[in-house]
Amino acid sequence: MSRFTFNLTGGNYLVWLGRFTPVKGAKEAIEIAKAVKMPLLMAGKIDWAVERDKQYFKEFIEPHFKKGEIEYLGEANHAQKNKLMGSALCLLNPISWDEPFGLVSAEANACGTPVVVFARGAAPEVIKDGETGFLINSSKKNIKGDWLIKKTGIEGISEAVERIRMMPKNRYQKMRRACREHVEKNFTIEKMADSYEKLYQEVLEKQRKETV
Repeated sequence: MSRFTFNLTGGNYLVWLGRFTPVKGAKEAIEIAKAVKMPLLMAGKIDWAVERDKQYFKEFIEPHFKKGEIEYLGEANHAQKNKLMGSALCLLNPISWDEPFGLVSAEANACGTPVVVFARGAAPEVIKDGETGFLINSSKKNIKGDWLIKKTGIEGISEAVERIRMMPKNRYQKMRRACREHVEKNFTIEKMADSYEKLYQEVLEKQRKETV
């Protein structure tokens, strides 16, 4: 937690971080930013050796770059990423695969920044709907829960961004505090180690009973 600086106030832009590959949702993040008419700052790796990723970036991402609207900042180091996430209104994470954890969501929350994410993979375990961001069903055919926002896909995430943007200052700051507290309670190194140790003890105890 000491590596991520808590920012109570946030900012007036959206942020996306990740690898520029289709399942990470960079193209969708651009669509959302344009739909809500907010600046989007993007940072992440482009793997030029992977033809699919190179074509994806050239065709769907790069043509939209415009100063003050959609900006690419390169592959951010930790200090840059920390500041970029902490100063954003919220982080967009419109993934199109069942991600097994989603570290960028926890990192954004550690900075106090709410996350708007498609409810795929472990996202419902990482983000608390309405408290540390919003969970959105990715489509009407892929319903993962009865979340606060009923619209799906890009429309659902756009509505979530608007809700966050329109929050009174005190409510928004309450959400940012909840983001930090949620990570402190659930996703620290100490919590992870303790949980693994507990799980190992449960497995060993089960094996012991089976051999008695």
